[in-house]
Amino acid sequence: MGDFYVGTSGFASPLMRGAVPAQSASAGDLLSAYANRFDAVELDSVFYRRPSEATVDGWCDVTPETFRVSVRAPRELTHVDRLAVPERAARFVETLAPLGPRLGAVLFTTPPTFGCDVGRVRAVLDALPPDLHTAWEFRHPSWSCPEVLELLAERNSAPVIVESFDGTSSGGLLPGGALADRWEFPFVYVRFRRESYTYADLIVWGDMLGDVIGVGQDVYAFFRQSPEATGYATALGELLDEARAATFSSALLRPAPVQQATP
Repeated sequence: MGDFYVGTSGFASPLMRGAVPAQSASAGDLLSAYANRFDAVELDSVFYRRPSEATVDGWCDVTPETFRVSVRAPRELTHVDRLAVPERAARFVETLAPLGPRLGAVLFTTPPTFGCDVGRVRAVLDALPPDLHTAWEFRHPSWSCPEVLELLAERNSAPVIVESFDGTSSGGLLPGGALADRWEFPFVYVRFRRESYTYADLIVWGDMLGDVIGVGQDVYAFFRQSPEATGYATALGELLDEARAATFSSALLRPAPVQQATP
């Protein structure tokens, strides 16, 4: 059975501080308070500024080993270099080594003007540790091709499912979708970007992602920072917890196969 890691895209936004009260506004206190409520965070801010060694050590100091951190790759790698300098990607990942088991995935987001270049993605993956989870949010439609998806499936990676502001999502990548059925990705990564969600919306996602957990895939799911984001993440986490418990109970109640007597 898979695990799930649900949270928000950041922990320090003033929009969320009322829902996650901390002792002070310092980064350490804010992350510590956040980690007491959630088991994962997507560090979207790293896209704009690389973390120092002291910053990475600070993340470790205030979170348990069971906490998972997804780190967005800096824009110099994806938007300036356009993945053309894999050595920089490798050096960036090296700075995250102190996270150890806390590092859930490294998120790469490419600009909408950057068309498909399978060779560059392959070169980046070649430069990274083979056991590292990487998630890829491609914003140009040309990336949705068999060559890219097959490469990700082979390299401990997965395409990102994005539910955008207009309510659309990468339907083919969802459980049961044509692309998800054709390639077996090691995990599912969802970024919730809509302005608002109803509980009915979250139930639908809970059902879909619960199926993913039931077949043994891990799930990473993050909501964009907003005053309601912590409530959405809490609700989805509870729904996935219920789905996992139901799957586990069903497995326990399933009768054992009857063995044929040997003649």
